[in-house]
Amino acid sequence: MLPNGIFDVLTKLETLNLGNNNITTLPNGIFDALTKLQKLGLYGNPLICNCPLVDIVLLVKRRRLQWILGPSCHSPVTLRKTLLKDLKLQEVICDSDFIPVSTDAETVFSTITGFGKYSTCTKHFEQCIQH
Repeated sequence: MLPNGIFDVLTKLETLNLGNNNITTLPNGIFDALTKLQKLGLYGNPLICNCPLVDIVLLVKRRRLQWILGPSCHSPVTLRKTLLKDLKLQEVICDSDFIPVSTDAETVFSTITGFGKYSTCTKHFEQCIQH
């Protein structure tokens, strides 16, 4: 796993390609300081599509970043080969950290993102709020 803060000084970085680096998971907030980031490459890594990876998917959607070569899930088996751009929050296994919440109009999903933070999103990521 890459250490927290590894990219914090690269605030002007526009493209980050971490493809083919045997990365399985990434720490929460690892790309937060990269405010100029436009393209992100995570292809060719055995990514575990669990709750921590949801933060990365949400960041890409929120900032409208481009994926380089469309990374996909390696595990769990039920999500293998699912492109991250197509990953739906309700498909992600978060064990006890996954809390579905119902509202009047639609289902909203909450996911724990570590150290007292969590995100609440509509089921198609149209709106996400980090708490």
